[in-house]
Amino acid sequence: MMIDEKGKLFGKISVIDFLVILVFLAVIAGTAYKLFGSDELSVTKNDTFTTVVRIDGVKAFYLDALHTGEAVYELNGGKIGTVTKIETQPYQAIFSGDKEGAYLTYENRYTIFLTLATEGTVNSSGFYAEGNRQLFSGGSISIQSRLFANTTATIYAVTE
Repeated sequence: MMIDEKGKLFGKISVIDFLVILVFLAVIAGTAYKLFGSDELSVTKNDTFTTVVRIDGVKAFYLDALHTGEAVYELNGGKIGTVTKIETQPYQAIFSGDKEGAYLTYENRYTIFLTLATEGTVNSSGFYAEGNRQLFSGGSISIQSRLFANTTATIYAVTE
């Protein structure tokens, strides 16, 4: 019999002592895996890729708040990238009403395309800014910089 009348396993070690040793070994194995195991999403911080975000319908003061070399961050999060190029065009949206479906150009409103140099990780799962925020075309993100905050942008493109 494996457990005798005194609660000892094989008559040598108590069941409780055996469970404590088992938990201790599991903790050591988990720590070793976390430290030395291979993880495809590990942060290398040495990949650089290009992210283009589109900000729609902003007023002219945003144009003054944006400069090349400016860092852009996710709202309450990590760095998304550094501005390398700024392009603007008049803001257009589909009109609803009498001319439903027609594009209307809004006066004093702009669409801004920010090209960002992003540091992070590129792997088979995608593009990760600072290793943890996945960026993908069509995604939405709230961004901020030194001179503006809480602006919703659409990720227009992500390329190597």
